[in-house]
Amino acid sequence: MLKITKSTMHGNTKIKLDGNLRKENLNELISILAKIDNDKKCKLILDMSGVSFIDYEALKQVIRFKKAGGTIINCSLYLNAVLKTYGISFEENYDA
Repeated sequence: MLKITKSTMHGNTKIKLDGNLRKENLNELISILAKIDNDKKCKLILDMSGVSFIDYEALKQVIRFKKAGGTIINCSLYLNAVLKTYGISFEENYDA
């Protein structure tokens, strides 16, 4: 199960994820990100602090999100190591 919480502050939109990020629950996240992405003035921030598991399909979406200009914050050490393998970094401290 994945809980998605959206908040907006200072023109930035933060999406906080809690739970398992899997192929089965990607459609909801992709739909939310697509709606927000239509507002090009808004910076998108993906808070991964509550992610306890990520499968390969979800990882590909996170990588696409980052390469498209999104910001990733609060990754676990494991997820950070996986993302670094793909040349993706995250920001530990980000005021949003």
